[in-house]
Amino acid sequence: MNRTAVGLALSLFWSGVARANVPKVLSFTGTLAASGNPVADGNHDVTFRFFQSVLGGTAFWQNMYPVQTVSGVFTQLLGINSAILEPSFFAADQVWLEIEVEGDLLVPRTRVVSVPYAMAAASLDC
Repeated sequence: MNRTAVGLALSLFWSGVARANVPKVLSFTGTLAASGNPVADGNHDVTFRFFQSVLGGTAFWQNMYPVQTVSGVFTQLLGINSAILEPSFFAADQVWLEIEVEGDLLVPRTRVVSVPYAMAAASLDC
């Protein structure tokens, strides 16, 4: 086999692996505060919901996680366990994240936006 064929075979192999290994998980970091002060360290029930509109509508995904805060700060992986995040969920022109903390709905919803690598990937011809 010549070098070109080996290079092409490796390119095809790696491109297939790259697409297959994209995790269906999003990392979310936030700060919980009450009256401007960080909440007490510990676990807090936080529900995350995704919508296709800034107001109203029906959530197309939701899940509750017991997040652990330290000085009010937490990081949660969305899409773990049974609540899988499918790439098609984010094919809409706009996606909005709503957060509820122990029964208190935080407003307004936060718009989900691209990161630079995702913007570059959108222009690739695969």
